[in-house]
Amino acid sequence: MAASIARGCRATMALGWSYRCTWALRPAPASVACQALAGQNWRQITGPSEPGAFQPPPKPVIVDKRRPQHRESRFLSPEFIPPRGRTNPLKFHIERKDMLERRKILHIPEFYVGSILRVTTADPYASGKTSQFLGICIQRSGTGLGATFILRNTIEGQGVEICFELYNPRIQEIQVVKLQKRLDDSLLYLRDALPEYSTFDMNMKPIAQEPSQEVHVNQLKVKMKPKPWSKRWERPKFNIKGIRFDLCLTEEQMKEAQKWSQPWLEFDMMREYDTSKTEAAIWDEIEASKNS
Repeated sequence: MAASIARGCRATMALGWSYRCTWALRPAPASVACQALAGQNWRQITGPSEPGAFQPPPKPVIVDKRRPQHRESRFLSPEFIPPRGRTNPLKFHIERKDMLERRKILHIPEFYVGSILRVTTADPYASGKTSQFLGICIQRSGTGLGATFILRNTIEGQGVEICFELYNPRIQEIQVVKLQKRLDDSLLYLRDALPEYSTFDMNMKPIAQEPSQEVHVNQLKVKMKPKPWSKRWERPKFNIKGIRFDLCLTEEQMKEAQKWSQPWLEFDMMREYDTSKTEAAIWDEIEASKNS
């Protein structure tokens, strides 16, 4: 009996030993083999294990050649340039500092005469304490803190114009609905044009524009109402390009208007106002204000 028990124990031990040998001789998993290989070759790949010795490969730079190159353009608002013949440069320097501080609070976008804007102002008498007006910019004038712009729109058949002070603290937002230029630097002649050229929907949605895209110049020429006009727009001193004079004036009237021309002014070099040095100094002030 004891001998049979001993033989069974020896058989069980032999079976366990053979199982352990078979487990040890089985192929190792891929992860274990990779770890072992990495452990053997780690010092050869990375070199010495000193701090700062490992240099990771540079990150690849992906350039999308399908998109156009970004246009490096800087827009200097015209009110920053002092008028010609200034007598007190210190006054304009102090004003520019105040203008830059105001621009840190209120975003004043890039816009031109002919752009369509929506201006939100604080109004204590309105129901929501704010009021909005949308219109086309027909004039920009003034310098420094006294800069102004005029918006015009036709509401219920009546032309409405509002003159806003650009740095008025009551202005809460200036939104450019459509950024564009026109053929003339002043569109005051829209007062004498047909109402359709200054009629815009008050709920007009903004038109998106790429930063690298050039500002569109609208080549539209308007038709005028019958005379009399507020000014003699046909005379050369106004140099109007955006009016269809052939539809509202005869050849005799155009010849009569040309009698008021002054062709010698084109060759008067004293009328030219070189602002390149002034603009460079103003840009330095703007960069210093951004870094402060």
